[in-house]
Amino acid sequence: MKWTTSIVCIAAAGLMAACSQAADEPAGIQIERAKTDPAKALPLRTTIKPGAAISFGHSELASVEPGENGRVTVFLAEPYAQGQLIVTAHASDGLDVFGAERSMRFDLSSDVPHEMTVDYRATRSGDYRIGFSARVELDGGFRMGSAYAVPVRIGSGGDMTAAQKGSVQTDLTGERRVVFQAVETIR
Repeated sequence: MKWTTSIVCIAAAGLMAACSQAADEPAGIQIERAKTDPAKALPLRTTIKPGAAISFGHSELASVEPGENGRVTVFLAEPYAQGQLIVTAHASDGLDVFGAERSMRFDLSSDVPHEMTVDYRATRSGDYRIGFSARVELDGGFRMGSAYAVPVRIGSGGDMTAAQKGSVQTDLTGERRVVFQAVETIR
């Protein structure tokens, strides 16, 4: 066997071993703190996004009529041992987000759970989103970001615009995805 064939076989064996170890892990990424203390585990609704290693989840939403206030709690978990986590809530058009916790800063060296409660209200029935922008600032100036959105229905909902519905597209791997229009600000 040539030396290049040997290297390819060794690399393939290493990749298969890594994949078999990943298959033994529970669904999703488990944060070390959540493994040691089940009380800090995220709720069932979680999303893992590219960017900063932040797991998001949110509480169940109560039925809210136009003009009434609603409340959602977002849970965040991360594996970082130092630095800061800055989270900001913002709402889609027609939805107001208010309260003292629209923007929060968490110390990553603390074992205190990261929770953010946001109040919201809309004057018209419809389907809205509350967006959460999270930025991890590690010691030494390294920054990473991630985002999460909570869907909110006010009243009986409403007719969604094409931008709110998104468009279904097929990616290069053949997987179907719903793509939404987005604007990102990099500072």
